[in-house]
Amino acid sequence: AWEARLRFLSEMLRLGLGDADANRAALEECVRRMWADSSSLDGLLAHFSLPRSRKPLDTLEALELWLEHDVGAVFSMAGRGPGRVVEANPQLGVLRLDCERERRVPVPIDAARKYLTPLPAGHFLRRRLEERAVLAEEVARDPQGALEQILESLGTPLGVPEIKAALAGLLPDERWTTWWNKAK
Repeated sequence: AWEARLRFLSEMLRLGLGDADANRAALEECVRRMWADSSSLDGLLAHFSLPRSRKPLDTLEALELWLEHDVGAVFSMAGRGPGRVVEANPQLGVLRLDCERERRVPVPIDAARKYLTPLPAGHFLRRRLEERAVLAEEVARDPQGALEQILESLGTPLGVPEIKAALAGLLPDERWTTWWNKAK
């Protein structure tokens, strides 16, 4: 119950109850347990230093924002499509993403939640980034199934332009009309 413990310790620190030094150290242990698979955890903990922080709740909030956007995580970026975080630099306050057509796109960490949408495993756009050839074959072979995947993954009503944009790089423009007629 590391998340519950983290919330409890945060409340203890907010209220000024208990031993503040011990609570900050325990807070760091919760973060270590909850984000154990993070590739950037040790570097971020060293940078933010929860046990020595004078404002541990602000520090925790900043630390969790970086961990949510860890190196290796995949996001959709408005106007750029899917991309993978390849660098997280807390000293500069910048993430860098490798998108499909652009490399090392800078994103200020303060704008990350606004402009980056996490893409879970199996999401159509994530598959377009990670397994383009396999997905292109599926799109060509089963237009209805591909359309269903797009609609389920994106989870909102889509117009024809959005559907066509989701297929970018998977379906040549000259095959769009034929594909669309089979899909609908």
